Amino acid sequence: MSKKRPITAGHLDVGQDHSIYYESYGNPEGIPILFLHGGPGLGCSDQDKRFFDPHKFFVIFFDQRACGRSFPLGNIEYNSTEYIVQDIIQLLDFFKIDKVHLFGGSWGSLLALYFGIKYPEKVASMILRGVFYGNLDNINFTENGGGAHLFFPQAWEEYRTLVPIEFQDHPAKYYYQQISSTDQETVQKYAKAYYQYLNHLATLKSKQPTYLDTLSEVEIVKLRIQLYYSTNQFFHAEAFIFDHCFKLDHIPIQIIHGRYDMICPPFYVYQLKKRLKNATLQFVHAGHISSEPEIEKALLKALDKIA
Repeated sequence: MSKKRPITAGHLDVGQDHSIYYESYGNPEGIPILFLHGGPGLGCSDQDKRFFDPHKFFVIFFDQRACGRSFPLGNIEYNSTEYIVQDIIQLLDFFKIDKVHLFGGSWGSLLALYFGIKYPEKVASMILRGVFYGNLDNINFTENGGGAHLFFPQAWEEYRTLVPIEFQDHPAKYYYQQISSTDQETVQKYAKAYYQYLNHLATLKSKQPTYLDTLSEVEIVKLRIQLYYSTNQFFHAEAFIFDHCFKLDHIPIQIIHGRYDMICPPFYVYQLKKRLKNATLQFVHAGHISSEPEIEKALLKALDKIA
């Protein structure tokens, strides 16, 4: 850990043989915030604390089921959006928090919206970045040749070259099968290719990503869980978020989105925002990830508003 040490840290048994790792950070008397990491499968890092003034906020971080420091690592049994939402309820109960501000990016934004629809009385506000709500068009845009290939043709060709012709319409499904193989050479080959492809798409400033010789078990688990959720359409109905936006009408929602986001294209968040009566949407000169300067700046301003 760095100098930004947690107040408390540990594991919470959430049932079905899953135990999630949690940390609290900041002022126990401060404004309560729940940080929802991306992925799925990414886990939290100490770097995520950089957004939060420890004097103003009390922030809860947790690694979602089977990823990061939660265990059993990589277990996809009893692992879905609904299970994670129930884990959040247990976590809030554990910390005796009745109402919380949600801070989520990418997959974390879907979790925030899903949780808010299920339990609107528990949400004070949301700050969302790189919004993704799990619709098939967005999934296909990134992973299955639905649009990102037009902007990153070389990266797309390298990604698709490893896929047999019968899977060409759904490469992600084939990648999931291969990354789930018992043959470690196959796992490494496809995990590295998938990792590399996503890295090409993630940032506005085009740079040649570092090619890794070997991915660690934790890195492979991240990708496997992400593909597991993706190939199952993130375990919710296509129009679930859209059809239930009215349940979020009383919740202030601040959305920050990269104008050139190639993982969660702006078109989809714009359509969502039109259904959210109490939301603001700010496009910034950036791609997808939270470390891009314009996204960081906008997120800090959004936090100032709730402080």
